[in-house]
Amino acid sequence: MKIKHLLLLSFLVGISFISTAQVRTDPFYPYAPWTVGGGLGFSEIYGNLNHSNSEPVIHLHAARNINMWINLDLELRHGALSDYEVKNTWTNGLSVYNQINTASFKGHISLGEFFRYPRSFFMKNLFGLYAGTGIGYMTNNVSNITLKFKHQDKYKITDFNPKNINPSTTNFYLPFDIGFNLHLTRRFFFNVNYEFSYAFSDYLDGYNFEKPMATNNYNDMFSVLSFGANFYIGKLGYGKRHIDYSSSTNVTTNWALAITPAEQKQLEENVDMDGDGVPDRLDKCPGTPAGVKVDANGCPLDTDGDGIPDYLDKCPDVKGIAAFNGCPEKTTDADSDGDGVPDRLDKCPNTPNGVKVDEKGCPLDRDGDGVPDYKDKCPDVKGIPENDGCPAVTEDAKKVLEQALKGITFETGKDIIQKSSYPTLDNVVKVMKDNPAYKLQINGYTDNRGKPEVNKTLSEKRATAVMNYLISHGIDAGRLKSAGFGQENPIKDNSTEAGRKENRRVELLVNF
Repeated sequence: MKIKHLLLLSFLVGISFISTAQVRTDPFYPYAPWTVGGGLGFSEIYGNLNHSNSEPVIHLHAARNINMWINLDLELRHGALSDYEVKNTWTNGLSVYNQINTASFKGHISLGEFFRYPRSFFMKNLFGLYAGTGIGYMTNNVSNITLKFKHQDKYKITDFNPKNINPSTTNFYLPFDIGFNLHLTRRFFFNVNYEFSYAFSDYLDGYNFEKPMATNNYNDMFSVLSFGANFYIGKLGYGKRHIDYSSSTNVTTNWALAITPAEQKQLEENVDMDGDGVPDRLDKCPGTPAGVKVDANGCPLDTDGDGIPDYLDKCPDVKGIAAFNGCPEKTTDADSDGDGVPDRLDKCPNTPNGVKVDEKGCPLDRDGDGVPDYKDKCPDVKGIPENDGCPAVTEDAKKVLEQALKGITFETGKDIIQKSSYPTLDNVVKVMKDNPAYKLQINGYTDNRGKPEVNKTLSEKRATAVMNYLISHGIDAGRLKSAGFGQENPIKDNSTEAGRKENRRVELLVNF
């Protein structure tokens, strides 16, 4: 870019920063779903010739604003590029005029996305600055190409290949933007934009020079400095702050949550800094602690009217004095259930004797499962009331234990576990390791054949054999108990072989 263009751009951006202080953008930077606009610019080309003329360019564009910081922009441009070569030792002065039409699709992001400052002059300016890139397509119509070369021994006209001239081409290019938006009103804003583009062709000046005439080895490039006027289309709003209105860093980017100036005014009128449900403009007791019930004036409730709010009053239904935390002067510290917490503070009266309680007089519940420790068979593991505070037996565990009824078999008349039963027992081991709160009762049974006393002894040995297998695979013996019941408690009819087979079983029962 020429020095005059750099100076002009710097001047305009500087003026924009100064002018923005006079532009009303409170409560935050305005935005809307769509932007349309157009403007005028000046181009420069960086091709094979050494000198570029500034040519006028006009543009129209429409942008979809994804949020406060990002938009997608479609721009159409019409103008020209021109450059020339002064007369020298090998040419009589080449010159080019290229009439161009371009269409580009670009994405832009506000630099304010990367800086989260309070609502300030500086932040408003940052949201006006942006950068972007995309893809463009252009048509070229080149004229005024001078083909005269001065005849010398070193360079002859025959050295220049006419095939390297192309006065009419189309090609893609890569545009890179940086610019600034200055809001003059909420909807209307001024724009300064500088675009530098790299073409996928070397024919923007009509030439693709080869050595020895070539002065560079890259494709042609061009730039456009433009000035435009833009207008917002659609619902106009501002970034809306979430939760804490006093915060300046939590800003929405969702168009659906954009708020209009009228909505902003209403929001400010309903600001409730202490969150008690009474807006600040009506709140006579600002700063009320969270969760405290208040009256229509925003002041904490005082049921007994003793001047001590209920949330600080230890006797909220009886008038008292501050020295006794809202209780009458003659109030005693009676403790009807003898748990060490006076009745006036006891939230769980009639606690059984000897039960340990917390500062509110309620029985301790270490695992927080709702079953007090003195009733909880598993006080350090969260459980359910149906299991006296112990965890519910999982469905997977139930399936494994049910499979054990049929899956554990022994050699006939012996307490030797058959190898086919090992996978079933290994599943039981896994269940016990995954659930350290489980304890297991192992019960052995037989059918009704043989002497009852022999059957009972055999069932005891088989139950013990299962227990020993579990212990040998890492289960603590303290979690296991075994017993044998012989032919007692049959689950099927012993008069059939199928029934007797099911009665010969080992039952595994989880307890705590």
